[in-house]
Amino acid sequence: MARIRLSRDVAIAVAIHAILFLLLLVSIDWSGDKMPGEQGEEEQIVKATVVDDARMKAEEDARRKAAEDKAAAERKRAEAVRRKQEAERKAAAEQKRKAEERKRAEDTARKAAEEKAVAERKRQAEVAQKAAAEKAAAEKAAAEKAAAEKAAAEERRRQEEAARKAAEEKAAEELRKKEEAERKAAEEKALQEQLQAEETQLAARRAEKVRSILDHYRMLIRQKIERNWIRPPSSQGHLSCIVKVRPAPDGGVLSARIANGSGDAAFDRSVVAAVFKASPLPLPDDRSLYDQFRDLEIKFDPED
Repeated sequence: MARIRLSRDVAIAVAIHAILFLLLLVSIDWSGDKMPGEQGEEEQIVKATVVDDARMKAEEDARRKAAEDKAAAERKRAEAVRRKQEAERKAAAEQKRKAEERKRAEDTARKAAEEKAVAERKRQAEVAQKAAAEKAAAEKAAAEKAAAEKAAAEERRRQEEAARKAAEEKAAEELRKKEEAERKAAEEKALQEQLQAEETQLAARRAEKVRSILDHYRMLIRQKIERNWIRPPSSQGHLSCIVKVRPAPDGGVLSARIANGSGDAAFDRSVVAAVFKASPLPLPDDRSLYDQFRDLEIKFDPED
């Protein structure tokens, strides 16, 4: 508002100066044909005009200065008003800010209280739920424990029954095995006795057979020796001796000596010579019987 007033005063001052300048131009004689007296009047008029103009200028300057002072005062007042309004605006803004902060604090406190109440209700619900769950778990554990104890008792009873049955079955099986073992032992004993008897009979028959074979081959050996024997002319009477012969596996005579002489040296020598002449001696094809012929004692009696 002060700025508007200042501009208006300045405009008025400019307009006044323009009017005065126009009047000055009109009052000047531009023809140059005036008389000296007229010129003096004109000069007086000009001087008066100039004086008036100076007074007007001074007045104008005073008015302008007053206007400027007034404008400065208006500006100062406007600035004070502006500062007051700005202070009031800032105070209002600060008051609004504080009110908003109080409201935010109240909202935060209310929200915190609501959240706390919700958390407390939730905690209480969780505590109640936990207590209920613990109670249910305890009841379930008790039921499971009772069921487990019942199952354990049933299992012990079943195991005891199974152990009793197993013991009875084991005793019955052991008795059966014992009876079976005794029966088998009796059967094996009878079989062993039978086999032993058969082996004894077989051994007896084998021994008889071996003796028969030995006697047979001894007879053949003696006969072959007798066939190769030449009676010494000096040997008279009934003479006999026992000659010990050691044949090879192929029947060849390895050695021959008189084990029990006849008392006639010529007779005994003739018998030894006959043994060597009878080589190879007849032996059985069964090589297992060779040991029976390894050292033969043959009674040589040409008249037997």
